[in-house]
Amino acid sequence: MFIVFLSYKKEIKDVEKFIDAHIQFLDTWYKNKKFIFSGRKIPKMEELF
Repeated sequence: MFIVFLSYKKEIKDVEKFIDAHIQFLDTWYKNKKFIFSGRKIPKMEELF
């Protein structure tokens, strides 16, 4: 099992335009049973997988 913490290097307004594609990416991995958890951290500039 791996735990990955992401921290965005760009402003959130630059990141948000990629959110829909990112959600599709996550959905693919959930359907293939490769991911069991993901979610945004607070502040929104970080994410957990």
